[in-house]
Amino acid sequence: MSKSDPIVIGQHFVYRHYLDQWSESKKIYAYVNGKITHQTNRKYKERKDNFYKLGVPNDREVDMLKLFFLDSRYTNNISVEFNASIINPYLKISSLYKRGDRSKDVKTFMHNAIEKIHMMIENDFDNILPRLLKKDQSCFSIDDDRMYLIVWIAVQQLRTFSVKDKILSKITNTDFTASWPLFSLLFSYNIGLSVWMEKPQRKIFYIENNTEVEFLTTDQPVINIDANDAERAPDKFSWYYPITPRLALFVPEIGTHKDISDNELTIEKVDYLNDFMIKFSGINIFSKSRKTLERYNLV
Repeated sequence: MSKSDPIVIGQHFVYRHYLDQWSESKKIYAYVNGKITHQTNRKYKERKDNFYKLGVPNDREVDMLKLFFLDSRYTNNISVEFNASIINPYLKISSLYKRGDRSKDVKTFMHNAIEKIHMMIENDFDNILPRLLKKDQSCFSIDDDRMYLIVWIAVQQLRTFSVKDKILSKITNTDFTASWPLFSLLFSYNIGLSVWMEKPQRKIFYIENNTEVEFLTTDQPVINIDANDAERAPDKFSWYYPITPRLALFVPEIGTHKDISDNELTIEKVDYLNDFMIKFSGINIFSKSRKTLERYNLV
């Protein structure tokens, strides 16, 4: 990390260009605080101050980081190597921070390290997104692209404010606040890598929406439609990720949800998917039109 890097305060937890596809003339319809608004999409960049700032981990956090991510008994060697490249500098620099070191390099690492990794991942996605928008099937068949895309989807599911809030509120025996930005990143990377390595391989589908009702999206852009209860961890997962009002990515459990993956979508199925998005949203729900938001009786 460069010594000249400024400390990033406002840190976004949804891909910075994500809402562009739902915007028109740089404005977007949003359901916020009980009402529908129509404002510039820059207002909804889904960020919070110091969202990825790391703190000094407690002993339990350190033990869990080492157990979950550095122990080859519980994770594969590819993941261990990646995990160590982030965990080891964190433990070293957070130890300096704990001892009172407030030098620029130490403060910048604690503020920026996880944000910078997300930005690097996003920069790579900037290159693949145009291909996805053209429904390029090679994104699913070229192995490196497939791995990147699956990891990307996993990261987008777990990096958000609503996921952080729900998970940390349920952990009562240990405070993971200091290291959560790192836990979230590593969990998502390792989940994505595990899905990529599954045999037989899961299929990734483009889901086209040619109905009168557009896909909406939220501040939780990737959801698991196998999660019937927003408060409980599911046994299975099938990722649904709308990337435009007319196109979504779908990574279902093998052999499931063929009514979505193998058939042309009906309005009823679009409603089903939009209802899921609303159910698992955090605070904000977005649409390209007021009509779509009004359809779901939000107000």
